[in-house]
Amino acid sequence: MGVKIKVVLLHSRVVHDRSSSFCSQILDCSRTIFFLATTMDQLRSAIFYRHTPAIFTSASVVLAYLTFLSATPPLLPLVFLIATVQVYGRMILYRRFLILRAGMLWLGIATGISMGQIMPSLHALMTPGTSIGVLFGLSSASSLIALLIIFIDVRFGLQLNSPWSQMTIFPALWASIWSGVSYVSPFGRLAVWSPIVGVDQYRWLLPWVGPTGIDWLVGAWAAVLSQAFGAWLMGPDKHEDTPILVEVESHDNTPNKSTSRAAIYLVGLLGLLTVPSFLFDSTPLAIESSQTTPLSVGCVIPSYHRYKHRHLVLHDFIEESKKLASAHIILWPEGAVSFRDSEERDEAFKNISSLVSRAHVAVSFEEFYSEPSNPRVSHRRTGMALVAPNDPNPRFVYYKRHLVPIAESFSMTHSDAPPAMYTMLLPAPPGYNKTDWAPPPSYTRPIDVTASICLDFSAPSPFTSLGSRPGLILGPARTWHKTVGLAMWEQAKQRADEVGGTLLWCDGGEGGVSGVAGHGLTEVTQVGEGSWKRDIGIPYPLRRRRTLYATVGDFSILVFFYVVVGLGMVKSLRRLPSVSINLPRLSDLRRKIRAMIRARQGDSAEQQPLLV
Repeated sequence: MGVKIKVVLLHSRVVHDRSSSFCSQILDCSRTIFFLATTMDQLRSAIFYRHTPAIFTSASVVLAYLTFLSATPPLLPLVFLIATVQVYGRMILYRRFLILRAGMLWLGIATGISMGQIMPSLHALMTPGTSIGVLFGLSSASSLIALLIIFIDVRFGLQLNSPWSQMTIFPALWASIWSGVSYVSPFGRLAVWSPIVGVDQYRWLLPWVGPTGIDWLVGAWAAVLSQAFGAWLMGPDKHEDTPILVEVESHDNTPNKSTSRAAIYLVGLLGLLTVPSFLFDSTPLAIESSQTTPLSVGCVIPSYHRYKHRHLVLHDFIEESKKLASAHIILWPEGAVSFRDSEERDEAFKNISSLVSRAHVAVSFEEFYSEPSNPRVSHRRTGMALVAPNDPNPRFVYYKRHLVPIAESFSMTHSDAPPAMYTMLLPAPPGYNKTDWAPPPSYTRPIDVTASICLDFSAPSPFTSLGSRPGLILGPARTWHKTVGLAMWEQAKQRADEVGGTLLWCDGGEGGVSGVAGHGLTEVTQVGEGSWKRDIGIPYPLRRRRTLYATVGDFSILVFFYVVVGLGMVKSLRRLPSVSINLPRLSDLRRKIRAMIRARQGDSAEQQPLLV
């Protein structure tokens, strides 16, 4: 009997201990939740009241530094930077010291960008001091443009009656203004706040809407993120009974639902646009198949350890090209050789065509020339000529159209002539029956070849003059830093994707990157000096129909984006099913903030809204 009593007491104690332990865990969880809630309230208070300028300016500097740490801005840091500046712009637009706070923000962002890009810029010009000064000037200009776009949206976006239009006007402004900047800037799209990496899910859109479409997506994600951050910053409404809010109309839930519906549909659209990237086959084309033409391409960059001198001459490039003569096309880097006049150039083409007798050689060169109207004045320019085997007459000659400001623009002249295109006919390779290779009478397969030179690839739509889709795009380059080389490689890849061609990139600069891109090929083949050859597949039959973006250009794409803004005015949009989301309308945020300020300060010292 005593043993049973002890067992019962022991069991009761175990149950009591378990109950106490469970209650302790609940109490600990409650304390943790309370602590987190209190911490979030304190954080909101610090951001919203006490340290607003310091927090937002510091965050913008850090995000600007991370975004432009390399010359290839990634998507996520850029979106966070834009959204942060948007929220801060709404908070300071109608407050005192607007000019001072906006100026500090501008200076901070420009400083962050300059810090991120200082290393590749130090040796861009003759002296580091000049390079840093030019870098800060360019960073200030791009930051000012971004701030103007954001403040235009903050100031005038709310005057639109439709919540959908309020959400989509900023992406349209962001895409259209930066598109205009890319056309007038000597740096082209290198001067644009546009992501180069991190957009793999949207890369399939490039042949349809081009880089302008990517800019619209950046603006759309920033608009959604700034709305969500603004909702979090407001926190729960603790002033619902405040008499100041009597101005809210009784049917105000309708705009709230419209804003929620607009936000959720925009997020859904952005997510839906990523679906094709998971459905399309992104692997490279097969080199040999019934739907591809095998093409062998090469890049000639003679190495120092083989030739024992840095100043390479024509003979060095010819000897190196002979080793790659089995390729169909061989590309030399930008400015590989220099000619005193056109006679020396033509003689060099003759030697190349006879000594490299089996391959087309894309010779990039610098030459001195004189205008017929003034033969005493000599000019210098960079060009590229495609020399065929056993024919001294080039298939086409292209001259660089966009010169690097200061470094090239003062000492060289640019061309206004657009790229040309040459159709190269490939006979059946060894082992193929010519009747199986191509139809009569020529029994050859065509490859349309065009070219641009280095900075030309940063210009928007450099191949709009072409009447058909290029099969192969030749890109000779010479950059001065690996970061700059990567930036130009990414720009060239985008231009090739926009027109649906394959890119052959050959960068002879120190630490330059070279490779083949397009139709599933994205990786760099080689970094630095050393010649290489690679076999790739070109689509067959040749697709000559231009992509949508190459056909209509940026203007039509921008018109479409403003049509999307106008969709908010259509009454049928109001019949969409109601979707609830915690993203309050900006007009509601304004009334809430006015109530909170009056409740905390107890006076009317500052009657203007913080967030508009």
